[in-house]
Amino acid sequence: MEINKPPYRPLRLGLLIYDLFRLIFMLELLITVIPLGESPEASWFPYMVYAVPNALFPLMAFFLFIRPGEYRGYVFLYLAGKTIVIVSVIGWIIFSLQRILGSAGSLLELIRISGLVFCFIILDTASLVGTSLLKGKLYPKPPPEPEEIGEGDTIPQERGVS
Repeated sequence: MEINKPPYRPLRLGLLIYDLFRLIFMLELLITVIPLGESPEASWFPYMVYAVPNALFPLMAFFLFIRPGEYRGYVFLYLAGKTIVIVSVIGWIIFSLQRILGSAGSLLELIRISGLVFCFIILDTASLVGTSLLKGKLYPKPPPEPEEIGEGDTIPQERGVS
C-alpha cells in the first residue's frame, strides 16, 4: 500500500513563509514611501488598497500547503497574481521614482528601499518558478493518445441511436 505524499512540501512551506513576510515588508516599504499625514484616518487608504488583495497570496499558499490536491486550482490564480504583482511593482518603480527619491531622507535609505524592491522582484520571480514546478506536479501530463487502430482491431460501437 503506497501512501500518496503531497508533492514539494518544503517548496509549499517556503511559499507560505515568503508570502507572509513579503506582505509585512512590502507594507513597511509602502509606509516608508508614503508616510501617514496629518489625518491618519484618511491616509490609511493606500495601505488597505495594497494589503487586502495581497493578503490573498499567503492564503492561497496556506491552502496549497495543507491540501494541495484539493486546492490545486489556486496554482493558476497564484501564478497570474504573481505575474501581475511583478509587472505592477516594476511600473510603480518607473512612475514613482520622483516620489521615492523625494521621500528618501538619505542615500542609505534610498539604497535600502531600492534593494528591498529589487529583492522582492527577484523573490517573486523565484516563487513563480517554484509554483510552476508545483503546477507540473499537481497537473501531470495526460497519457499519450493511443496509436491508430490496426486492420485487425475492432472499434467499439456506441450504444444508442444509429
